[in-house]
Order: sequence, then C-alpha cells, then structure tokens
Amino acid sequence: MSKHSIKEVIKEMCKALPGGRSAMAGALGMSLDTFNNKLYEKNGCRFFDIDEQEAMEDISGTKLLVEYHLDRHGMSALPKIEAEKIDQVELFDMRMTLAAMQGSLAVLIQESIVDGVLTDEEIGRIYRKAGKVFAYAIGFLDSLKVLYGEKQEATKKG
Repeated sequence: MSKHSIKEVIKEMCKALPGGRSAMAGALGMSLDTFNNKLYEKNGCRFFDIDEQEAMEDISGTKLLVEYHLDRHGMSALPKIEAEKIDQVELFDMRMTLAAMQGSLAVLIQESIVDGVLTDEEIGRIYRKAGKVFAYAIGFLDSLKVLYGEKQEATKKG
C-alpha cells in the first residue's frame, strides 16, 4: 500500500519542474487556476485523468507516477538493461550498488527487530525494500548474461 496519495505525487512532480505548478499548468495548456481546481477537485472540476497524469510525469522528467503505482500494488520495477553500455566496469558498479542495497536491507531488518517485535508496518517496509533489492539483483543477473552469455562467447570466437 502506498504511503503517498496521488495528489502528493502530482505535487512532487510539479516541484521537480523548474517553475513548479505554474509551469506544469502551462505545459498542460491550462491556467494555474484550472490546474489547482483539478488538483483539489474544486468548482466542479474533476481530478486529472490518466493522460494528464502521464503527461505530468513526462514533463517533470520523473518516474514518480510509475513508482506510486508500483508501490500501491506492492511491486518493484526491474532496472532497464542497455546491452550496449554493459562492460566489466558497469557490471562492477552494479554489483557494488546491489551490495549496498543488500546492506541497507540488513540494517532495516536489524533496526526493526531490535525491540523484539515486528509490527505490520515494519514488515511492510522490509518487504518493499526486499522487493527492490530482488528486482535489482535480477537486473544484475541479466547484465551478467548480456556480458558473458553464450551469444557473447560466439562473437568473441568468431
């Protein structure tokens, strides 16, 4: 379950854009008053439709909307692998990031059990963080396949 509301996500996307809410309204082709009326569902205005929400995410250059929906459904995204960029240095960097994420998960678990009781909220945080760690680990394994898979070996031999 997401800890943020969709309205908070919209506000964060506006903060990420230089010029804030006013710039976002202009980019969407509406006045600031109309934007605010939609955001707060005032004066008979309905909340932003999904196309407007997606446009705001694109305009802001963030991934906040997709992160909101993934979090809302207890899911984690797999990192996108750009095969042409994978080399041993990149792979090492990914491995270090994965190790740091695993360490952060271990710290969260340790801090959560220090009082001898795991609350539902603590368990939820652990599962969410573990999901992100596992998703990144799968991305790392896919990168290993890109760099060292049989297809690469055939290319090196040929």
